[in-house]
Amino acid sequence: MKLSRRHHYLPQMYLRGFADESERVWVFDRKEDKFLHQGILNTAVKKDFYTVVGPDGQKSDHVEQMLANMVEDPMRRIIERLDKQNLTWEGEDRAILALFVALLRTRNPAFDRDQNEFTEQFHRWCAKAMNSSVEAVEETLRKYEQAVGEDMTDVSAQEVFQMIRDDQYEITNPRQNNIKIMLSLALDVAQALFRLNWDILATPKGCTFITCDNPFTVVPPPYSDDSIEGYGILTPGASTIVPLSSKTAICFFSEGDRTRGAVIFKEFWRNTNMVVAGNSDRFVIARDEPLLRSVVRQGKLAQWRRPSQFKMNAPDPYATKPIEKEQPDLDNGSSA
Repeated sequence: MKLSRRHHYLPQMYLRGFADESERVWVFDRKEDKFLHQGILNTAVKKDFYTVVGPDGQKSDHVEQMLANMVEDPMRRIIERLDKQNLTWEGEDRAILALFVALLRTRNPAFDRDQNEFTEQFHRWCAKAMNSSVEAVEETLRKYEQAVGEDMTDVSAQEVFQMIRDDQYEITNPRQNNIKIMLSLALDVAQALFRLNWDILATPKGCTFITCDNPFTVVPPPYSDDSIEGYGILTPGASTIVPLSSKTAICFFSEGDRTRGAVIFKEFWRNTNMVVAGNSDRFVIARDEPLLRSVVRQGKLAQWRRPSQFKMNAPDPYATKPIEKEQPDLDNGSSA
């Protein structure tokens, strides 16, 4: 069978919930600083984004098919009921919704880039920590020679040491490594969401929610300082908001097992759209052009882009020097 190549990191069934009568959405591209009115087929899509390579070297789209058949198709029916403010749960509805929402956190290019940055920073730090001197590099080369049976006598330990210290080499992180993390972390996030209260939010009359290419939005506790410590979905006082369609969003907060529905006030609706737009990586997506332009203008989205979510806070292995023992002063006029 022919493999699927165009993979939507925002599912097409999800994007249809934000489309207008012509089955198109309004998109603001933060990178290009322009507005687009386009079909969902060409929105939030990347070639071979979920393609994996098996042990036999053959490419497979099993991940893409699994997401479509096991998560997205049943989720479409759940969203249709929630849009009608019907909170009746059937079978595995809650589990499917939790997994779908968790995947919105891990299946997008922003998460992929964060994982690549983590992998690169971690490996560079480990290389420096394990090879903090020329002698340490010589020992590393000796162990490598023993392990693979390859002659390393013609490799200069001094040159390797300098290369590692100056970061003069490239690190490649295979995409399917991130796909594995994407799936495993989504399961963990989905389980964590079950520990929280759920509010199903309906828009006020005449209003619509927007979404973006990174719609899983964690709002920090009031008055928190994230420059001192981070926050996440289980942080006391934090809440997580995810738009499910132009009519419905879901909010996770505080540990508990309560699920309720509510029509929100306009001020809360405005704030929801603003925080979702602010969490976008590149694309902000809406049903209505005036609303999108208003959010872009108020959020100054053309002037600011979402920063990397990962920064490794680790000591520089080369900055650590051994502590020299203080020598006794024998010339201070004292006598034994």
